Amino acid sequence: QDLKQITVDQGAKFEKTFVIDCREHTHGGEFSWFFEEKFSYDVGFKVEMQCEKADGSKSQAVLKHPSRCITSKGAFQAAAGSKWLVTVSFDNSYSYWNSKSVQYYVKLVQPSEMEERVKREHEEQEQRQATEEEKKRAIADRKAAEELAEAEKDRAEQEKKAAEQEAVAERNAAAELKAKIEKELIDLGETIVAEQGNWQEQSQQVEQQRQEAVKLVENQFKVLKEDLNRNQNKWLANMDDRLKRLQLMVASVADEDARAALLASVGKVSADLHHSSIEKDLGLEGLNLD
Repeated sequence: QDLKQITVDQGAKFEKTFVIDCREHTHGGEFSWFFEEKFSYDVGFKVEMQCEKADGSKSQAVLKHPSRCITSKGAFQAAAGSKWLVTVSFDNSYSYWNSKSVQYYVKLVQPSEMEERVKREHEEQEQRQATEEEKKRAIADRKAAEELAEAEKDRAEQEKKAAEQEAVAERNAAAELKAKIEKELIDLGETIVAEQGNWQEQSQQVEQQRQEAVKLVENQFKVLKEDLNRNQNKWLANMDDRLKRLQLMVASVADEDARAALLASVGKVSADLHHSSIEKDLGLEGLNLD
């Protein structure tokens, strides 16, 4: 239903009356309503009706007792042979500050509409009866179609089950292959680790042998150096003795200039002698032989 919207100001009321005249009809009418406050404020609401019968007598009744609410929904059946006045009221007289935005609809079904509805329902009933056999045939056709669909469903389920079994078998085969590969990888890894351990052990042995060989060579060079040093020291001592004898001989030279020149020569030979060394002469200065 399309909702109408009204605003009930603070301290105000809104009323509207609807008429259902069933006095000259064999069928009654219908009245239904719905409303809600747009911003969820409460508003006073009631529905009253007045009945005027064919003999002129009147009566009143309350269809929706007054209450403050946010929404309401209801319906009323108006009997044939009378005139009905239905009044809908929205009461905001108690509010000092807020107006109320009300969205509502009221549906009236007049007796003529009810008669048309009954006539249409009667025609529809006749049509239903006239097409009962057609419906039975349709039911039979639908049942046959459902059975065919059920058979097709069973076939599809069987194919699905077979496909699932095949998939399971493929997964199992893949899992077995994976396990085999993983085992082979583990064996290969263990072999590599063991071989790496052997290589490391061999490398350590080679390094130990190298260190021992170096130590042996160093010891041999050390012995050689000691022999060379002893021989050099003996030779240097012998040379120093010869130089000392020469110096004594030079001291006996009478010519002063000749003596000075000879002493200088002896000094140079002595300096050259002590400047030399076995290590330097043999190129052994960079070796650690100590």
